[in-house]
Amino acid sequence: GRQAPSELANVADVLQPKREGGKGRSIDKRARVDELVMKVNSLWEANQASEMYRAKFKAMTSGISSKPEQSHAAYEHEYREQLRLVSQKVDADRARIEQVWEEMGVTEQARQAFVNELDAIRQGGDDLGCFRLCREEASALEARIKTFRDISGMMDRRADMLRALCDDVEHQQSSPSRGAAADHKARQERIKNIIREYPKLVARIKRYALRWEEAEDAPPLRHAGSNVIESVTNGDPHDSLLRAMHIKLMGAGSRASPDHTPTPARASPESFPHPSPPPQRAHPTSTHSPQAARPHSSGTSAAHQQSSASIYRIDSEVDGDRGRGAGGGSK
Repeated sequence: GRQAPSELANVADVLQPKREGGKGRSIDKRARVDELVMKVNSLWEANQASEMYRAKFKAMTSGISSKPEQSHAAYEHEYREQLRLVSQKVDADRARIEQVWEEMGVTEQARQAFVNELDAIRQGGDDLGCFRLCREEASALEARIKTFRDISGMMDRRADMLRALCDDVEHQQSSPSRGAAADHKARQERIKNIIREYPKLVARIKRYALRWEEAEDAPPLRHAGSNVIESVTNGDPHDSLLRAMHIKLMGAGSRASPDHTPTPARASPESFPHPSPPPQRAHPTSTHSPQAARPHSSGTSAAHQQSSASIYRIDSEVDGDRGRGAGGGSK
């Protein structure tokens, strides 16, 4: 923060009359004072010392300008105090930089490059250089972290849309009660909205992520441990159901501009991919499919079968919405 004139009280102590040394020593002190004046002015700028504080200090020292010993002592004290404040700011900036690095997943190589540059400046005795480097890095990261958080927020929204679609379709298929007509209609509207908006969101994420990587000359952007571009291109690598839903939804919007509602198009249920091979899918009422006949193994679990059934129901809902949007009806 800015300094108040009251903080100059300790400067008065060093201005008490002291016996000066020889003429040669006075000349050395004058030269040192001139050097300190320039350094203190630079430190004041770095610390954003108020004009009132600066004027007060200069007024207190102007009366001893002809006494190099006292003037030197005053400026030495002020220099050390301003340097201490700068060091505090460097420490605060370093802590903030580390925090943002961690949030953005900055590579160890990039971190070490900055640390090496900072160490080289510090070894040269350039305290203000350390301050400026840390301040520049912290300021640049503040702008980058905002964009990073925007992308992360869109990725979270994308995952929420996929999970909401799964939940709504599951509910529609498993609870077709006439007594819940209002809830049924609300879920139907949410499903339509997701089918319409999801491709637009994915296109926006891609644009943001590509611009980020090009502008920052950075490694691929990651979110929740996964490559952002790969996730919005190929689907979620760690969830087969969400991945299949993503592929189906992007197929629904493949004929549309990223900024416009997808053109409704009829697609067959077979176009909806399974979360894992083989791609053949049995009708939910069938009891003669290869999947149903094969004994359970480590690669075929009950959870996988449930996911496959969910995908089929979601596929039917998406295709049905397309048909209704195109003016067609269900057969």
